[in-house]
Amino acid sequence: MTVFIASLFLPKTGKLGDYTYVGTLGMPTDALEGSQQKQDIEDKLATEHDALAVWCSDKDFNGHYSHFCKQILWPVFHYQIPDNPKSKAYEDHSWKYYVNVNQAFADKIVRNWKRGDVIWVHDYHLLLVPGMVRKKLPDAKIGFFLHVAFPSSEIFRCLAMRKELLEGMLGANLIGFQIHEYTRHFLQTCSRILAAEATPDGLQLEDRFVDVINLPIGIDPVALDQHRGEPEVARWIESMRQRYQDCRLIVARDKLDHVRGVRQKLLSYELFLNKNPEWRGKTVLIQVALSTSEKSELDATVSDIVTRVNSSWANLAYQPVVYLKQDIDYAQYLALLTIADALMITSQREGMNLTSHEFLACQDGRHTEAASGGEVKKHGSLILSEFTGTASLFGGHELSVNPWDYQACSDAIKQALTMGEDEKARRWGKLYEAVNHHTGAHWFTEFLSRLDRVYEEQHKRDQTAVPRLSMSSLARQYKRSERRLFILDYEGTLVSWGPVNQIIPVSPQVLAPALPSSTDPLNTTHTSFSVAHRPRVEVEERDPRPSQQQSSQQQSRGQEQQQQQQQIPEHGKVSAQVESSTGLSPHSPLYEVSAASAALRDATNPSPPPPPVIKTLAQAWEEQKAASKSSKTTGTHCGSTSVRTWKTNLEVYGLDDPRTYTDLRQQRTLDVLSDLLLDERNTIYVMSGRRPEELDRLFRRIPNLGLIAENGCFLKDCGSDSWIEMADGEQIRSWKESVKGIMTYYLERTPGAEVEERRCSLMFHYKSAEDYDTASRLASDCASHINDACEAQRVHAVPLDGCVIVEPVDWTKSTAAEHVFDGIRKRIMGSASAEGQEQQQHNKDAVDFLMVVGDGREDEKVFRWANQLGEDKVVRDVVTVSLGSRNTEAGATLTQGVSGVLLALQKLSAVS
Repeated sequence: MTVFIASLFLPKTGKLGDYTYVGTLGMPTDALEGSQQKQDIEDKLATEHDALAVWCSDKDFNGHYSHFCKQILWPVFHYQIPDNPKSKAYEDHSWKYYVNVNQAFADKIVRNWKRGDVIWVHDYHLLLVPGMVRKKLPDAKIGFFLHVAFPSSEIFRCLAMRKELLEGMLGANLIGFQIHEYTRHFLQTCSRILAAEATPDGLQLEDRFVDVINLPIGIDPVALDQHRGEPEVARWIESMRQRYQDCRLIVARDKLDHVRGVRQKLLSYELFLNKNPEWRGKTVLIQVALSTSEKSELDATVSDIVTRVNSSWANLAYQPVVYLKQDIDYAQYLALLTIADALMITSQREGMNLTSHEFLACQDGRHTEAASGGEVKKHGSLILSEFTGTASLFGGHELSVNPWDYQACSDAIKQALTMGEDEKARRWGKLYEAVNHHTGAHWFTEFLSRLDRVYEEQHKRDQTAVPRLSMSSLARQYKRSERRLFILDYEGTLVSWGPVNQIIPVSPQVLAPALPSSTDPLNTTHTSFSVAHRPRVEVEERDPRPSQQQSSQQQSRGQEQQQQQQQIPEHGKVSAQVESSTGLSPHSPLYEVSAASAALRDATNPSPPPPPVIKTLAQAWEEQKAASKSSKTTGTHCGSTSVRTWKTNLEVYGLDDPRTYTDLRQQRTLDVLSDLLLDERNTIYVMSGRRPEELDRLFRRIPNLGLIAENGCFLKDCGSDSWIEMADGEQIRSWKESVKGIMTYYLERTPGAEVEERRCSLMFHYKSAEDYDTASRLASDCASHINDACEAQRVHAVPLDGCVIVEPVDWTKSTAAEHVFDGIRKRIMGSASAEGQEQQQHNKDAVDFLMVVGDGREDEKVFRWANQLGEDKVVRDVVTVSLGSRNTEAGATLTQGVSGVLLALQKLSAVS
């Protein structure tokens, strides 16, 4: 239970220039309160041991360590839920004490922290410390390493304080685990409980990214070898060799608790002696059992087994089990490992068993070689539980066992004792190589080096460290370039977020309708909404003349309506209708939207005005949301139902013409893109999560625009009429079948949820669920289940606000951007090869200006790819821009949202 603070770390040498340990005394300290002795202890620790003492009350310490840590966290982390009726594990006071001790550590760290210091927190006793320190020191460099195992989400979610514990750990910049299995469990648990986006590198939180790694700890072989050379160790080796010269030794050293599997080991050994009578009198199991604070029936059970085995086969000269319920000194321990024929470890769960590492280091054969005059060099065998972290490092060269399979353990004992020397030497060589690679020094230096790297990367992504986009610099780079490539995100970047059929004005101030100049709308032959300085994409023409049915309807209209129309000036007809029917102020943005719609209707359809608009546009949205909640539909949602429902509502409010929302929503966007494409040096690709047919409909009047659909699964080149399917269709169909089964399971349990299927992705929508909290929890479970079950199929489920999206990991916006860039390079280089040397030199850069703009998580990989092109000098000028205030890898930010992006692009078009 320690925290390590370092102010200077030298990665090349692996040494620390200045460091401090923070920890407790591990003993009652209330009696020292207010005494000089307490101050003397604190001064001595600080001056002689570079340590800071954390003082907490005995009650807090006992409740923290003996209750919450040992009775709750320790069992849960080792897959043992503390549900014993005698246990007081879930009493509330134990959590209070755990929080108090963690807070005492955090306060001590904060008081002594200096800018530039590294804070390294260790193990499950201090899970809350990183988060507590982060609140007080937002810029601190914090690492956390969990030395024990981390359980699956099904086990961890049983903890009452699961969210608080995870959020505490996530205060660190870097979180380390022993092996990949524990890392995967942690990521899945955070995804499931916190609905955080898990990636192979870590967790994307709302405001920052936390890196997660697996880095196995090891021993110090050099120091161990020095201890083995001590005379005391040599004396014990000789003594034990004489004592057990006619027997084969199986040794073990474990803490006496349920997790270590001592009971399973003894039962397996008993079965071995029962089934192999020839080994009775020739084999001895030496079990060293270290005492623990836990007093349970396990002690009595183990003693009973030992007594039973010894009473069955012991005699005056032979004892099959030597059971030491005490620790032994280090010299005896090293001697025991040196002369052993086998080491047996049957832990039910263990983060990383270092006893096996020490055994292999001691089994180099030096003592047998010395005893035989250099003729024989023997090595022992390792019997290791498959549930230890060490087993994942050794690659099957150990004798791996399941502790609950007594027969398999019995067979492993026999195999270890009968194995040939050549086979033992081969296995030992592979195992010793792994031990030498994963040393304590390597673990120490690698973790701190990684912490330095991820801290710098995270700091670069910090929104406060990313500069705002400089328009003067952007214009200068744009003007000097000859071959420009723009890759622009659509939703949230070029237009505001929302379904394709929603009315979302980009900038209401510039969407005022350009009403016909004639006083008679029947004389108007063309209508457009002018947004930029000149309209690039206009509404298609339509015959303004009324049909015969419409004329007859006009003629039959009553005298009263004609009088009302005559009282309203021609230029004010639209505004009067809107204001009287909606109650909106003429200065309201919603008023302008409704007015624009009415203008479009009057100009293109001379029929009398529709019935008064009774509800406002905001009320229409509320009605749509209420209708979707009351539908309670369960099934596969492909988008058509909601589109039809919304269009029906639009008809009610006089906004049903599809050109209305197309122009209102993206007229300015279309104008800006068209302006940029007037310059033949510009190539533009718009990337989106929408389907190809949706993008075709949105951008059908800009044929020279390139499109990327479904986040990189489909690509349409500039000027092309056909789409390229980037993804493997057969693979997509394969994983969809697996994912659909999982989604269906959760869909049946979430009333009001829907599943939307796109060509290359699936979406689980639960925003309209009857019980949103339950739906959110089930959606997190669904994402975790998919990521766990379908990992081999190369798909990833990401929990978002109100939905879970499942998409392939091999085809993203960045892969599509790479394809676009490579295609441009091939075309330009191909044309240059047919030209002269001078022209070749002129065309050496396929693209000399690259601009990427986006606002979402999918855009970060594109930013990274583009920035790398700039760093590698492949593209001279690279501009990456992120919208909003989140952490990003982009080189610049824009806080003005969609309007800011369109304004910047509009200024560039003016530069051309």
